[in-house]
Amino acid sequence: MAETENDGMPLIRERLSNLNISRQASELIMQSWRKSSQKQYKVYIKKWITFAAYNNIHSSNPCVKDILEFLTTLHAGGSSYSATSTARSALSAVLTLNDGNISIGEHPLVGRLLKAVYHTRPPKPRYVSTWNVTDVLSYLKEWSPPSLLDLRKLTLKLVMLCVLVSGQRCQTMQMLNLENMTRDKSSFRFTITKLIKQSRPGTKQPFLVFTSFPSDPRLCVFSYMEEYIRRTHFFEHRETPNCSLALRIHTSQCTPVLYPGG
Repeated sequence: MAETENDGMPLIRERLSNLNISRQASELIMQSWRKSSQKQYKVYIKKWITFAAYNNIHSSNPCVKDILEFLTTLHAGGSSYSATSTARSALSAVLTLNDGNISIGEHPLVGRLLKAVYHTRPPKPRYVSTWNVTDVLSYLKEWSPPSLLDLRKLTLKLVMLCVLVSGQRCQTMQMLNLENMTRDKSSFRFTITKLIKQSRPGTKQPFLVFTSFPSDPRLCVFSYMEEYIRRTHFFEHRETPNCSLALRIHTSQCTPVLYPGG
């Protein structure tokens, strides 16, 4: 089946088609993989197809020996444990072994090889350095009161306070939306309605609460959010897809910026 520009996972569609699964059911099954996973899988599926063609292997119905050789080739080429593990997951989602009913991911030899990769090339920590939160807070205290800050500084300070108070990822910060916000005299509460990285079936969606901090008004996230919303309220009347004011994080060049949008 020809690969389309958008799906990037043609072997899965081919496998479902060979099982005589309807197009409607196939499309629904494809939604079980998030776009981020599909993007990661696409890289290794392409590598697998190239490897299979070069070695005269049946790309959609290999034996476990072929999978072990492919993963070993990735390892020899310098792939990290994380990359090799992702390749294993990609192939497990796409392929069926021709020498048994066990999936690629559950085959004991594949699991043993991944353990060897882990021991010979252990994963490195994602973050190799940290920064002192106290230094950041001391600097932010100089940006006060909120009413005297320009919109850029108000935005940057609010972003940092929200992240530090909530401990959430930037992805979650992007989903703060006034449509899903309630407030009282001393707090704002946002319900996250979209799926995030930690979302799983059977678990409740998170909510974030930003409360006032009267002990130090210079670090009171409630006051800065209140000022930000007051300052940008006119965006609520713009023609936007949901006719609301959304608070999102824009991570251009690793600099988080909170901006009003639809």
